[in-house]
Amino acid sequence: MIPASLIHPQCRARPGRVLAAFSLSLLALSCTPVMGQGREVDSAAAEHAARAFLRWHAQPRAQGYSTPPQALQLQQMMSAELLCLLQATDRFRDRYVRVAPDEKPPYADGDLLSSSFWEPAVKRDVETVRVRSGRASVLVWFEDRDGVSWRDRLQLRQEAGRWKVDDIDRLALFQQADGTPSFGTPASLKSSLYETLDKDLPQIHWRRQEVRPCAS
Repeated sequence: MIPASLIHPQCRARPGRVLAAFSLSLLALSCTPVMGQGREVDSAAAEHAARAFLRWHAQPRAQGYSTPPQALQLQQMMSAELLCLLQATDRFRDRYVRVAPDEKPPYADGDLLSSSFWEPAVKRDVETVRVRSGRASVLVWFEDRDGVSWRDRLQLRQEAGRWKVDDIDRLALFQQADGTPSFGTPASLKSSLYETLDKDLPQIHWRRQEVRPCAS
């Protein structure tokens, strides 16, 4: 027998009204919550959003995140905070170029959205999706053209009724030619961006206020 506590109040018999046992059982059954169904729907929607992001990430594209077509597309896939930070890297790079035009500026090339900063993945697949309290964690497997594989984790959140990528945990340690780690790996993408951008750098006329609105 289904406990009364699991039956919605509108589905319970009112005092003084006698219902046939069979009718009551059917009514209770129809009002009993289907455990896990909502989570399965959220999981499928989060995975769909993650795969859409991965398809975009696999496409050749110009460096930067601020051009109107690119920004419009990214607004559908990224949280407002993450996109704000990535667009701040465009401004940071431009300030650097104006001050030191003969030097290679930060954020000029390489892939911030992956542990593999230099070698792009040619294969990718979603391995697991975990959903909890309006957030989703999606583990993704990658492999480059040399057969080197790694895993990163997409952190998604619900924003304006859509699942959007809010952060990327770059889980693998890749090294540059000089043996130093690639930019910010292994680490959260947002954490590494705040570490670089959330400070005053008078030499390139950069102020931390540039990224303060991102976190609001």
